[in-house]
Amino acid sequence: MQKTNKSLEQILKENPSEAMYASLAQFVYAKNYSEETINNLFDTYMPKSDYRKAERDGLLEHLYKINEF
Repeated sequence: MQKTNKSLEQILKENPSEAMYASLAQFVYAKNYSEETINNLFDTYMPKSDYRKAERDGLLEHLYKINEF
């Protein structure tokens, strides 16, 4: 995955059929956001119907890790 300076809105507009999680992962990749910021982005943009409650922590852990590259 390449680091991008695009906004999340740009990524969503360019890839309308891409899953929200994939777009969110592309957005946070190598950005060094705080965990709080990633949590807020996740809660704001991820439809609850896209994941089970038990999967939330694992999805967030993955975003934290790719955020640090």
